[in-house]
Amino acid sequence: MAIEPPGEPRSDDQPPPIPSSSTVLEDTASHVIPSSAPTPEPILDEVNQYLWSVYERTTIKRDGSGDFTWKDVAAAARLGMSMGDYVIRGMEPDFRELLYRAGLAMDAAGIRWTILSAFRDDYRQGLAAGYKARIDNSLHGGSAATGGYGHGCAIDIADPDGKSGSLWKWLDTNGAQVGLELGLQRPFPGIDPAHILPRGAWHELAEALRNDRLAKTAATGDSAPVPDLAAIGGALPSEADLPCINAHRRRDDAMQAGATKPPGHQSFKLAARARDAAKSTPHRKAAARSVARHALHAASREAGAI
Repeated sequence: MAIEPPGEPRSDDQPPPIPSSSTVLEDTASHVIPSSAPTPEPILDEVNQYLWSVYERTTIKRDGSGDFTWKDVAAAARLGMSMGDYVIRGMEPDFRELLYRAGLAMDAAGIRWTILSAFRDDYRQGLAAGYKARIDNSLHGGSAATGGYGHGCAIDIADPDGKSGSLWKWLDTNGAQVGLELGLQRPFPGIDPAHILPRGAWHELAEALRNDRLAKTAATGDSAPVPDLAAIGGALPSEADLPCINAHRRRDDAMQAGATKPPGHQSFKLAARARDAAKSTPHRKAAARSVARHALHAASREAGAI
């Protein structure tokens, strides 16, 4: 059953239009935002509180498009929800479980991280800038892509000081490492390095991690046997896992007008170079064929999704 927070449009309603700045100010001013922390939730409360504390590691949310702190505030205010309930509990419970495990591992390794953007409904997606999915097709919580509130399965993270190189390297190295089994991936390290999605059989992995966490919390002395996380981490994704993994989606559907350079920009330039080189000497013709193959490879990569 779909989770519909107060004020969320029903599935049979038209998606909300992209709001203007004046509309955003009215939405923010006309709603009282309750206490910011997530509402206590059985089973997931320690996960939610931890992720909220990570979100609060930076009071200003900023990326290449500028300061967007106000956008989560406006989206939460529109629904009369606390910020914690909006940005954290809007995410899929199993995805939160993976983020919790990964976050503790990063903390233990001395890797500094914070959450830039977590759940985004259609309204909040309309406020996003740069490379992004269309309003209802964002894996952050788009109504068409995920089902909306409670189903977001994407997150943007960064180093609190904006120096995220070590964070990206750690995630790329450990996201699929045997023995750690984080179940996370960075699908677009070039154009959207902060964007994190689940990978593999992530629902099954999250369930195993949750059972292990709750058994340790109970501390009864008769904890359940530890599941074979390595086997789960290497398992093929199920049909339930696929919608959030992103391999089946097309980036051209995700691109919107307003990006500085479309994803096809590089392959277009490479193809042009190939044509120019082909008009030159035989030696350069061989180079042109190499450039053309590179262009074709780049174009095939760009047929993925964001």
